Amino acid sequence: MEIGILTFGFRDLADWQDELYREYGFDPENPAQGTTRYADWNNISGDSEEAFSLAREFRELGHDAFVAHYESVVEASSDADLILSLGIGGVIDEYQAFGDTDAIYWWWVLGGYQDDPGDLDFAEKYLYDSQFDGVITNSRQMVPELQKHLPAKHLHIGCDTEKVTPGTGTDAYDCDITYLGLGNYKRQEQYDMLFEPATEYDFRIYGADWEDSKYAAYHHGILPRGDISALYNSATVVLGLHHDYIKFGMVNGRVFRALGTNSIYIDQYHPKLDSEMGEYLTLVESKAEMADVLEDIFSNPEPYQEKAAAGGEYVREHHSYKEKCKGIIQFHTEKIA
Repeated sequence: MEIGILTFGFRDLADWQDELYREYGFDPENPAQGTTRYADWNNISGDSEEAFSLAREFRELGHDAFVAHYESVVEASSDADLILSLGIGGVIDEYQAFGDTDAIYWWWVLGGYQDDPGDLDFAEKYLYDSQFDGVITNSRQMVPELQKHLPAKHLHIGCDTEKVTPGTGTDAYDCDITYLGLGNYKRQEQYDMLFEPATEYDFRIYGADWEDSKYAAYHHGILPRGDISALYNSATVVLGLHHDYIKFGMVNGRVFRALGTNSIYIDQYHPKLDSEMGEYLTLVESKAEMADVLEDIFSNPEPYQEKAAAGGEYVREHHSYKEKCKGIIQFHTEKIA
């Protein structure tokens, strides 16, 4: 089966072109080769990296796969048996020209991009009367409503376990505690609960938009692409926060990436997060509890390390991109084709 993966670039990272070609096994001198023949290199971003990882896994499962930019949808879909459309927003209404090609939309339910991640206006506007034949969502709670209109399946975000792996840290990132993510000052209360106790240790923040934060002194800049494993393997503890979308069962990708490196992961308690992944995480409900947990980790780390290692095994077995590709193929075979 030939599978096309459509991606929408959020920022101009055209300088990734040759690096991505080499990294994913394609010849930069032969753009007509295999999975890259439709790629628009002016629009490579995080979701595009995921697209290339998925294409790699589809190929390892014995399928042909290529990556295309949304603007290539008509050309791309003419050759494919299945189109998998990665994306978040309303751009899809402009590119629903799939013809007879089966098309699945991967719907990230992200509170950071929608005012109300539980609002099904998006699905009603873009999916129910569209040319999409099915939808995959990372929100478990959305599936029953979506299934009233079209085939739907839940799959967690997971992580690329070929790239996010446990290992030895590096001196450059060596620290007690780290947080990787964008600064979002609407979440100050959440930050304070986890971050204030963390400042008693060697605490490092990586990501954009921290310059004006009260935690700017702990900001160490933008993490270079590909250094997530190095950072997480170098820190004793990884911190994570969820938007309100956790109430819809959507687990942040940071959870899977941290566990993918066997890292001790601390997050704010939420019953949905606890039910989904709680046995592998350390969840706290107050600043005082956070301080106590950190003291316990740095005096007696073994129980936390064992929990994190079990989480890593769970992610590698159930939530790798290979397993996600298997789930997509199964969904297409049983519900759509």
